[in-house]
Amino acid sequence: MSRNIKLGLVIGGLIFFLAISHFLLGHTVEEVYLAKHPWEANKMAEEEALPPRGLDKLPEPAGPEAAPLKIEVYMMGGDACHMPTIEMVEKAQQMYPDQLRVIYHDTREPGVAEQAQMRKVACEVGLFLNGENTIKVPGRGKYGLLTFQGPPGHMGWGADDFYAAIEQVLESEGVEVAAIKQEADEAAPGQQPQPQQ
Repeated sequence: MSRNIKLGLVIGGLIFFLAISHFLLGHTVEEVYLAKHPWEANKMAEEEALPPRGLDKLPEPAGPEAAPLKIEVYMMGGDACHMPTIEMVEKAQQMYPDQLRVIYHDTREPGVAEQAQMRKVACEVGLFLNGENTIKVPGRGKYGLLTFQGPPGHMGWGADDFYAAIEQVLESEGVEVAAIKQEADEAAPGQQPQPQQ
């Protein structure tokens, strides 16, 4: 008999032995472990009672369809690690409600993972501003270029860089960002600096 056949028979015999012993004893490895470590069973029960720590569903598309800037966010729903990205995008939308259209793509959905791969989304998160994820922003990033891959703060860019890129793209689309900021400052009650005494 060849070595591969002997090895296959040994592995098959072990699997058969484990299956029979499991069937006869009726205990899983987890059950045996928890029987010897009851405090772990209590800990697991407490964790199961907690509310889920992830996102069941990504936010719905928001903003006017004809907005001058369309932001596409590729990420995996159900992962609480992506909350800072969602919060950053939502803040941008609050800053420019009429100028941004935001669409989230859940990479768990059929076909979306392939889209993300074609668009070269890295580190589970990719943000595209009018179809581009590398934006030229003078004075920011390496050589004035920012690539929005991965979560903010982990891949060489942060929220401030993202907001600067949004302003850059909006200005390139003919939007007067300074006027929008001035209107927002004037509309915000109680935001005026207090005189020093």
